[in-house]
Amino acid sequence: MDAKSERLDLRLTAAQKQLIAQAALESGSTVSSFALSSLLKAANKVVAQSQVLLLGDADFEAFISALDQPNGERWDALMARKPSWEE
Repeated sequence: MDAKSERLDLRLTAAQKQLIAQAALESGSTVSSFALSSLLKAANKVVAQSQVLLLGDADFEAFISALDQPNGERWDALMARKPSWEE
């Protein structure tokens, strides 16, 4: 496990601090541990949502159809580009 060497400072209201402290107490953890855990969960959720595309059945079929039948100037331009891993 990596050593914790970085810091994150926050400014918050007294009411926000009290709420976080109460939640930490009720969950049986320290404020720092509770805050870190909550921030990591939120960060992972945001990152995952930006990397996953969820589609209903009809939209999925339209998406697959578009992938199976590429055409047009934008497709041609994309295919003409050198892949980033070859640059």
